Amino acid sequence: MNSKLLAAMAAGTPPDIARIKDYWTSDYVSRDSLLPLDPYVKADKIDLVAKHGTARLFSCQQDGKTYALPFTTVSLHQYFNADLLREYGYVKGTTVTPPDTWQERREMAVRMTDRARDRWGSAHRSYGASQSTTTDYMQFAMQNGVEWMNADRSKFTFNTPEGIETLQYLQDMVWKDQSTIPPDYKIDKPKETGKVALWTEGAWQIPAYRSGFPDLKFGVALNPQKKTRTLMVQGNNLAIFKDSKQRDLAWTAARHMNKVESDLLWNSAGGYPPVALANKDKPPFSTDPDWMTVMTQLGRPDSKPYPIVTNYQEMMNQFGEEATFALSNKKTAKDALADAQRRLQVLLDVENAKRK
Repeated sequence: MNSKLLAAMAAGTPPDIARIKDYWTSDYVSRDSLLPLDPYVKADKIDLVAKHGTARLFSCQQDGKTYALPFTTVSLHQYFNADLLREYGYVKGTTVTPPDTWQERREMAVRMTDRARDRWGSAHRSYGASQSTTTDYMQFAMQNGVEWMNADRSKFTFNTPEGIETLQYLQDMVWKDQSTIPPDYKIDKPKETGKVALWTEGAWQIPAYRSGFPDLKFGVALNPQKKTRTLMVQGNNLAIFKDSKQRDLAWTAARHMNKVESDLLWNSAGGYPPVALANKDKPPFSTDPDWMTVMTQLGRPDSKPYPIVTNYQEMMNQFGEEATFALSNKKTAKDALADAQRRLQVLLDVENAKRK
């Protein structure tokens, strides 16, 4: 989608409005392709800070101007198969007890792996040169105290002993422990069909699992503790393009989707935490046990947005490629992380030079 939008922008024929990833906003602003929304916001007397909070507006604004409206909040959480945890005795009274720490998670994954029955203790989100592989690692790394970039976002800083330890942890669960589904292993919908005990996935899977796989007894837990339980806050935004032929109509659509009522309906059904602060204490977010865990995790002081720079999509893809080399046992964790930081810094240096 990003490639198609970039091509359309270059040709001067973008759509009027689009749902875009949070880190695309700065890319499109750098191309002078997005319409500043402040005149519309002011005319309709919308207080975006009061409505969404400054943290959620982080990826919607640049240089004091608003270029997008929050649409979804994207968050990754620890899921568990309640039936498998019960089978192995991970209960306290009648309550299932998912892992509380990285070490417990690893030990439980080993114990619940049964290759003879094609059962796995855990599953990684992705093996590929993609955002999914990268963000999965990023969140674990942040839990281990890793700062992804320096304060002025001029340098990548993840290649540290803690960063290497994080990638080694994920690699070892695949190859040393053999508790995690390896790359290229053919198994259809392992999480959904009860073949995996522990995994990380987006909140959007809550309604998807319930509607598509009603026999799956799953739960959502707080992220496992290392130095912290950091959750990395991501999101999608709604943006209007400068070359839109229907600016006012596009704003009407964006404003409608940004209403408190629309936010509650859309995100509760789509599987996203609300972007309107007023909806955080409304059902299902305040009454459903899994959603309550999601909201508790998001509300923790160690949950934070990730740093964003231009050309982040390519940086994420390149990091995902290096991480996959490690997760596929083609490189050591140390070498993969060093190569990733080197490659990403080359891209970042080009973006830094543009800013100067």
